Amino acid sequence: MGEKSLKEKILEEMVVQYRDAMDKNYERVKKILKLTPTGKVDIVVDKTKLTSDDIISLYLIGKMYSKEAGLSPTEGATNKELMEELGMPEGTMKSTLKRLRDVNRAEAIEEGNHKIALHLIDRILSEIEPKIKS
Repeated sequence: MGEKSLKEKILEEMVVQYRDAMDKNYERVKKILKLTPTGKVDIVVDKTKLTSDDIISLYLIGKMYSKEAGLSPTEGATNKELMEELGMPEGTMKSTLKRLRDVNRAEAIEEGNHKIALHLIDRILSEIEPKIKS
């Protein structure tokens, strides 16, 4: 039996499955977020150290875990949910979501409903963790 082909190596070692990315970051996420039985997300770190970009990004990451756990029917959050759950004024929430979309950090599922791209979880956590540890 010879060496694996490049294709085989890529498929075995480089392809990340949806669940793998969430598994990889599970320990990190559970230190920052908790989920309610109704599928909402509770950010359990000091939010005063975070920007509105960070807070919304964390909430959207939490929604992915909430959907995976079967607590939420969707991995996205509506504008109304973000305002109510985060206590964020509408103008702040909308301008933050626009900025997150502009830098490809969040994407609109439909009008007024957003989700985070899976491949960004690690990068977002890496940006936020130093802020909450200081």
